[in-house]
Amino acid sequence: MPGRALHSNPKATESNKWFIAHLLTNGKRVVKLLWLYGTLVTLICIAHRVTSSELNIFGGQGIRDALAERDLMGAIQIPLQNGVKFVDGLDGFPAFGVTSEADLKSPFKLILSDHLQDFAIIATVRPQSSSGGWVFSVVNSLDTVVQLGLLLEPTASGDQWNATLYYTDAKKERNSQPLASFQVPYGKSWMKMIFKVLPDQVVFYYNCLEAGVVPVKKEPRKLVFDSASTVYIGQAGPILKQKFEVSAVYQFFINLAIEPISRRIIPRFAESTSIDQRYRRVIWMILRN
Repeated sequence: MPGRALHSNPKATESNKWFIAHLLTNGKRVVKLLWLYGTLVTLICIAHRVTSSELNIFGGQGIRDALAERDLMGAIQIPLQNGVKFVDGLDGFPAFGVTSEADLKSPFKLILSDHLQDFAIIATVRPQSSSGGWVFSVVNSLDTVVQLGLLLEPTASGDQWNATLYYTDAKKERNSQPLASFQVPYGKSWMKMIFKVLPDQVVFYYNCLEAGVVPVKKEPRKLVFDSASTVYIGQAGPILKQKFEVSAVYQFFINLAIEPISRRIIPRFAESTSIDQRYRRVIWMILRN
């Protein structure tokens, strides 16, 4: 019996039981949103520009397969480790709360492709701590250089956040290199951020509106990750630290063909009324331009 199995599992914590009860109560609605929300409430999506032939996207595949999704959720194990718990997310749907005790990480090869070129990072963040920290990072094998990452820090005046995107060739640089930084209103409310990284500029969107453009010289043109890199969620490893506490967080990566498939998928999103899908529709319109 499903009920007996739940109570007989010694590893089932109270938070696990809450999640299962929530799942049983909301039925298919929750099951459908587990992928949309990843059960976390910080959205991170990386989309890099590839050709349609590389993805073979016009074969009637589902969106997830066509976009070759890379899901950061693989770093979170069930039963939950210390510092991670189930909480209510957007609209009451299940989410993960992450504290400084958590150590969420995964070998990058289990999650990412070995390189990125032109890409976008989409993040929806609700900070818990006023000190900020690494929302995510991909760190080299020595845990000394952030090859790709998003750092959120308060400004000196304390009335804004600095949202800084890091992009570093670990073979040439000993220190993590910031690529572009933008300021957003300070607080502990939801922030929807998009970094569209092109060869000569980074375009920043805040709450789905363009908020800034910074000219950049991206070196190298194609970022190739160290073969023993680690993906960290809410931190940058034991040496660089700066853990990021969030009251609720979800993250996933997506690799996609920005131009060819955007015009085909946006009309499908236009028919949707869910918060997550409306947000994705805006993202696709941004990536298409």
